[in-house]
Amino acid sequence: PHSLIEHFDWCIGTSRGKCEIMMYRNAFLSNDVYMPSVRLPLNTKMYVSVMAYNNVNLTIQGSSHAFKVDVTPPVTISKPKVHLITSPFTQKKNIQYDNSVLKLSWLFNDDESKISHHTISLKSHQGKKVPYEQIIYENINSITITFNSTKRLINGDRYSVIVSACNLAALCT
Repeated sequence: PHSLIEHFDWCIGTSRGKCEIMMYRNAFLSNDVYMPSVRLPLNTKMYVSVMAYNNVNLTIQGSSHAFKVDVTPPVTISKPKVHLITSPFTQKKNIQYDNSVLKLSWLFNDDESKISHHTISLKSHQGKKVPYEQIIYENINSITITFNSTKRLINGDRYSVIVSACNLAALCT
């Protein structure tokens, strides 16, 4: 015969099984806990340790992988830039002759947690629907967008590109 789990205790510490940041707390039989307003240290590797107790007071312990608290979003190193495909037959600046291609580059950095993804939005200054509204990409620093023959940039229109970077803490720039 075996004894069922009676309750779980959990704590937070700087190594597995150590509880100096938050002492053990009873989680009853819950598989998750919510602790609002907990003040955890920044830039410190921490672990959540869980102790399971059965009805005869035998225990087993497990711990999470290390985690850190990150309160800062990614930093912009190089603002998003449109690389125009210009015609050798025009002297005008900020004019692109090919409405089927858009080349972009940017650079963000995050020293605390890695950048998880970028969101790219293309907006028309005329308020018209654009063929490319919002797409999320993994951690890349440039892209070439090719529009098909039915969804191209509108000749004579002006566009803005917005690129945001989000880190693993879900903080975005």
